Amino acid sequence: TADQILRIISQPPAGPPTSQPTNIAPEIKELKDLPVREDQIIQDINIDDIVSDKEDPQGDLSLRVFSGDAEKLSATVIQNLITRLILIPNAIGTVPVTFTIEDTDGLESSKTINVIIAPENDAPTILSLPPRIASSRLEYIYEIQGFDVDGDLIAFELFDSPENVILTPSGIDTARVSFQPEKRGTTELITVLVKDQFGGQGHQSWQVEVR
Repeated sequence: TADQILRIISQPPAGPPTSQPTNIAPEIKELKDLPVREDQIIQDINIDDIVSDKEDPQGDLSLRVFSGDAEKLSATVIQNLITRLILIPNAIGTVPVTFTIEDTDGLESSKTINVIIAPENDAPTILSLPPRIASSRLEYIYEIQGFDVDGDLIAFELFDSPENVILTPSGIDTARVSFQPEKRGTTELITVLVKDQFGGQGHQSWQVEVR
């Protein structure tokens, strides 16, 4: 009919389909590996200056962070785009840490760095507690127990004590402190050092009340 012909010729010509805009993921610029020392306090990491979203420059970006070895290093977002890394005491080795940013459209980008933890020598310690009361009729004996978290060899040294105090090595990480009390009262200060072969040093000091 004439009406149908009129409707057909009045329609606009068909053209190519309109393309939809392509969503673009946010970008993280280069993050460098982080060398640290064992038990070091790491400064908080702010990635605000190295992230961008070309599609929505003013849009908000959220951050997630993941530690590849939680037994050596913990990773937490403490504020948007700011991460805090905390070393677990005495941990050494290399830990991968992944930073992931997400835009408001749900698109993500990730970068992974390595936190390289170099060892530091830990000073040995003394685990045992000395007897602080003795009898004037009995020999005073203290079996002292040392420990080095690095597994280093340790040795004991009598640093300060009354003249009749004797220190005798008794094992790989033990020694005996002994003396025969000469009179009642409180002895002078007794100090024993424990050392490893790399210069680490701990100590223990005490006095004994002789009754």
